[in-house]
Amino acid sequence: MNTQDVARRYCVVIQLSAESDLARIARDMPEILSVLQRFSDTPPHVAFRSSDGVLSGFFIRTNRPVAMIRSELDSSEGTTSRDAFMIFEIGEEFSGNAGLASSCTWLQRH
Repeated sequence: MNTQDVARRYCVVIQLSAESDLARIARDMPEILSVLQRFSDTPPHVAFRSSDGVLSGFFIRTNRPVAMIRSELDSSEGTTSRDAFMIFEIGEEFSGNAGLASSCTWLQRH
């Protein structure tokens, strides 16, 4: 089996521009999630979110190259040039506590 065919777990961190207000978050975050859903073989899982909604992290599982996901985020109608992204693979080992129980459960099951 080709290693590119194996789905891997990633955390996608999205930081919307500092001037983002609730209206922008409500309008654009569904579009950003739609991009992640197109690449993920499971629904994106919220790993964390700041209280103001400007910073979010999502878990996805995909066999697609990270550069392809990043390119789609960059060109999405839900993002601007002042938004920031980071995508990194999550290995087999991880640890968490009760405050992030649903994130740990997702990682255990995927």
